[in-house]
Amino acid sequence: MLLVPQSIVARWSPLQSEYIAVTALLAEAMDRTRAGRAMSLSPAKAYAAGWQSAAAHRLYEQACARLAEWCVDSRYYMHNVATTQDFVVDAGVSLCLDSDLRRLMHPTRRWRPFKRESPFEARWREQQRCEKRYAQLPTWAERSRALEPGTPVLVAAPLCVQSDEADEIDVFLCDYPDFVRTPHEDSVQLALPPETRRVLLDRLGPGAAWHPFCRVLGVALRGPRGLRIRVLRIELSVPLADHRRGGRRQAWDEKLIEETTAYKTDFEIFWARKVLEDHQASRQVHAMLDAHTPAAQSQREEILARALALADSNSSHRALARGAGSPFEGMDAFWCATSASLPAWKQELGIDDAKVTALLAAFDSAYDEAWRKTASDPILQGALRYTTSAIDDARARIASCLQPS
Repeated sequence: MLLVPQSIVARWSPLQSEYIAVTALLAEAMDRTRAGRAMSLSPAKAYAAGWQSAAAHRLYEQACARLAEWCVDSRYYMHNVATTQDFVVDAGVSLCLDSDLRRLMHPTRRWRPFKRESPFEARWREQQRCEKRYAQLPTWAERSRALEPGTPVLVAAPLCVQSDEADEIDVFLCDYPDFVRTPHEDSVQLALPPETRRVLLDRLGPGAAWHPFCRVLGVALRGPRGLRIRVLRIELSVPLADHRRGGRRQAWDEKLIEETTAYKTDFEIFWARKVLEDHQASRQVHAMLDAHTPAAQSQREEILARALALADSNSSHRALARGAGSPFEGMDAFWCATSASLPAWKQELGIDDAKVTALLAAFDSAYDEAWRKTASDPILQGALRYTTSAIDDARARIASCLQPS
């Protein structure tokens, strides 16, 4: 879940239903599959109301809500594709289901001996319940290993819709925008009809390349590249208008400029510098142990550097894909999300040239020559996600928001 920039995240609406696969829903209900039994959808009632009528769509929404509740209760609710995050109730677009959000915003005050709960106590109780219910949600990469085909799933992760030169449209979930995405990035393919892919691409426009707030309800299927999801419903959030109260409330773009100084210690490069220091210390140890075989020593140094760059003590996977180099938190994520959001939603966000120029100045201050020197170290080639080329691409995207002169 995207947490930065907070000034932009605050502009997004709650998740709302964008697309329902009526044919897939009815097929699951009529086949009495695991998902069909959980959603309790009556095809006869939908037929009586008219398949595409407003009354039928209310039945579909209710069925999807019941299935989503089942996914949460059965621990088939996943958060992000491969990036682990702790659940935060009030951060960004909430991961809670609509039913839990309503209980959280309008809690029922319970009676205690001799008195009734205060509104604060009722909200605190509901907040604790939500934190317990949604705490430690697994990622798709963790949970999918034990999933069987046909299992209903609910996944909250960024949505990507891409079209190639042959006009083939690919729809999938991925934590990272395209300009910092690696060739072998973890992703989840979504099974959708071709006409629906086209509708999504037209509906989302330029922002379809990476839509940070999305939740997909579907059924796990076996595909050629592992499990994929047969989509039943897609929920999206959209940027809202910038509401101001007679000039007394600070504009979001002013908050964005102030926010550029809030994450000075969260660079991925700080992790990289630690890797370099560890490598230097280990190289000195190897030189003391075996100073007479420089070829073997050089080979061991190369293996050591690669091991330090690609893993940490807590995981055999890339450290940068988990702690450092996060797509959702920290300074690098701040600039990554800013450069992905501003050009994609120019009309909705609407930032003037003066603010863009101030952003570029803050960007150049953050990624200065010292940063570039460390990021260009040969030892770290292939290890950093936010490379010099990715950062240059991010800057160019922000600069594209300037009005043509």
